[in-house]
Amino acid sequence: MAGSRYSGEFKEQIVVEVIEKLRPVSEVAKAYGLVPQTAGSWVNKWCRTHPGSSGEELTSAEVAGLRKVKV
Repeated sequence: MAGSRYSGEFKEQIVVEVIEKLRPVSEVAKAYGLVPQTAGSWVNKWCRTHPGSSGEELTSAEVAGLRKVKV
């Protein structure tokens, strides 16, 4: 089985752009040369592992958790 095509840091950057900066998934995906479904799946995975985060301003603990998550 081949390794992940994208690094954890790259996926994290995408999630931060969407969750923290409140940018649309489609816009972020286009900016990074991704299809929206790929970026959306990374964001959805993060949201499933961080229930209660609704895109509002994140607490410092949530930001720390986002940085640690390996999407």
